[in-house]
Amino acid sequence: MSIEYLKVNIYDTRNNLILASTQCSVNEEEETIVVTTDKTDLFEKFQFVRVELLTDQGVQQAEGFVRLIVMRSQVSIALAKFEGEVEERRQFLKVPCEIQQDLLEVQVNGQEIKFEKPVPIIVRNISLGGMLFSSPALLELGTRGQITFMEGKRPCYLFFNIVRVEDYSTPEKEKPAGEIYDYRYGCQFEMLSDDAETALCGFVFQEDAVRRRKKKYQYLD
Repeated sequence: MSIEYLKVNIYDTRNNLILASTQCSVNEEEETIVVTTDKTDLFEKFQFVRVELLTDQGVQQAEGFVRLIVMRSQVSIALAKFEGEVEERRQFLKVPCEIQQDLLEVQVNGQEIKFEKPVPIIVRNISLGGMLFSSPALLELGTRGQITFMEGKRPCYLFFNIVRVEDYSTPEKEKPAGEIYDYRYGCQFEMLSDDAETALCGFVFQEDAVRRRKKKYQYLD
């Protein structure tokens, strides 16, 4: 029986994302995962990998080794470990972070606005759907802009639209713990390229894996 999945993320032994693909099937009888991709040069035969299989219900985890490579066509992974139960997650997994950037310009109501000086921001959390960032500058609801995301193999752009504004500039409003800026902005991402989505997906799931391992070890202590 072959099961279709929405997306697969393949990691190396150091939890670095090797490949993200929407073309994947699992054959439970033969205990294999087959990924259709033209990026087969990223793999080596017998290479050990960790796999996250994304379904509309959540995520399944697997481990195995590369059994077969069909050049520029597909990679077959023999399963050494497969967790059949789905780990339920929200539509977009969100992880905390501290990514510092500068905004040089934004768009408001279709009009381009260039700042006289770069406006600093700190991305506080991020997901495949959007992010929360803080800044000393007051920006309008609906403001659009972009940041440069550096976590992949090469820089890519994340285009955002501000959908929520949090104002902590008055004395009666207490800032969140560790916050140094007066304003926070909830944003949705728009027009993500394939490279941007792959890099962001790898970052989010890797950070979540690290966080879950730390939590597990805390319980063991």
